[in-house]
Amino acid sequence: MERLHWDQFIVPGHEPLLPESWETTKALLQIAAKHGVIHSIITNGTYLADHTDELVALDADVLVSIDASNPDEHDQMRRTPGAFETAIMGIKAF
Repeated sequence: MERLHWDQFIVPGHEPLLPESWETTKALLQIAAKHGVIHSIITNGTYLADHTDELVALDADVLVSIDASNPDEHDQMRRTPGAFETAIMGIKAF
């Protein structure tokens, strides 16, 4: 297997687990995995529970961005009520 000349591949932008982003994200992670490159995503956790099995199968590292330890502050920063709880549920699923 040919190894790429880089050590790690990270998908950090926008939200890689959005329904409209997931197929591209998955394809990029698959390419990195095929070439033996450490691969990961950075997510806000909103869709993490929906993709846990696929991410585990891809052996992808997952970093979850939590904006505050207080749920209300996190939700306010994300401008989305329930965002903190959804992220925590995704972490627990993963």
